[in-house]
Amino acid sequence: MKTYVFDTAAFITLGQWPKSIFPGFWKRLDSYAGTLQIVSVHEARRELDQKNARQDLKDWIAANKAIFNKPNEDELACVADVFKQPHFLQLVGKQQMLGGMPVADPFVIAAGRVHGHCVVTQEKHKPNAAKIPNVCQHFKVPCIGLEEFCASEGWRFD
Repeated sequence: MKTYVFDTAAFITLGQWPKSIFPGFWKRLDSYAGTLQIVSVHEARRELDQKNARQDLKDWIAANKAIFNKPNEDELACVADVFKQPHFLQLVGKQQMLGGMPVADPFVIAAGRVHGHCVVTQEKHKPNAAKIPNVCQHFKVPCIGLEEFCASEGWRFD
């Protein structure tokens, strides 16, 4: 059983797929969350509390709060490793730093690296950027988008 760690952007995208229109998708997502094949990090939940305006997603997050894990010691050490790379300090935006806002990206990457999970993000790899796919590539953490996640799990909806 493969486990996926979702970032905030992946959840925000899912929020644009209403349950009333995509019930089969949400049923499968519920199943994966129930078996912890989909997990995330506490900081992503904090970001979602601030950024998500979609009620379907708010309800889903409340019903699946067990998937949002606080970091363990190994994950915290991994976050420190990420920030030892000066370029990756850009994962934390100036607004986030000054405003004391949550920053999930390094924790998502750390969860993937420490537990051998595949990271799911909507961010795209950009040369010389400090984006999740770039950092995952540097640390050899598998990283895919939502469409690739659905395809790799054989999810098809007619």
